[in-house]
Amino acid sequence: MNSVSVVDLGSFTEVTRIQVLRLPTSLQLSHDGSKLYVANLIPEGASNGKHTAAKVSIIDTRSNKAIKHLELPNGSNALRAIRLSPDGKRLFVTHTLARFLVPTTQLDRGWINTSALTIIDTQSDTIYATVLLDDISQGAPGSWGVSMSPDQTYIYVAHSGTHELSVIDAAGMFKKIAAKENRTELAYDLSIMSDIRTRIPLDGNGPHPVLAHGSSVVVAQY
Repeated sequence: MNSVSVVDLGSFTEVTRIQVLRLPTSLQLSHDGSKLYVANLIPEGASNGKHTAAKVSIIDTRSNKAIKHLELPNGSNALRAIRLSPDGKRLFVTHTLARFLVPTTQLDRGWINTSALTIIDTQSDTIYATVLLDDISQGAPGSWGVSMSPDQTYIYVAHSGTHELSVIDAAGMFKKIAAKENRTELAYDLSIMSDIRTRIPLDGNGPHPVLAHGSSVVVAQY
């Protein structure tokens, strides 16, 4: 159906159904309730062209209509989680970034796939930056849940492929982003996390949702 349903909790009936794109997987409501952000898992068109990328649909909750489909960088797919910063000014989206235009001559150093975090400016509903979550010599596959600490000091990302939790220094990350003259180049920079991120091994497997609460972080895994 590729849609979002609005349900009246008083009557437990569907009020309306809003069309989005391909396989909506995660939702985030703006703090004022005026906009609903929807992460679409995969691109809507064919994947055999030179440009293909999944999008975030933005719904006006007053009209219950999609008003924008924000395209992520070329190769973006598997949009898994979407979460607002506590101040509501930024939206974080975890996803995979495919390098499908290069020959498959190697697998290491993010040559084919990398895990990424796209940051959306919610004031303008435009992409602020996309940064890589992989390190040069160690990937961060299956990056899933994302959450920001209440004081906005840290960003937490669960990696289901390595059974880890990343703790990212938010100020350090934004400082590096601001220092970059061409922010689109950050989507190819495997060194950005080198000195601003701590990887925490988890006892369980396949961590998915993450929730920062007070001075703690809750991670669901199996």
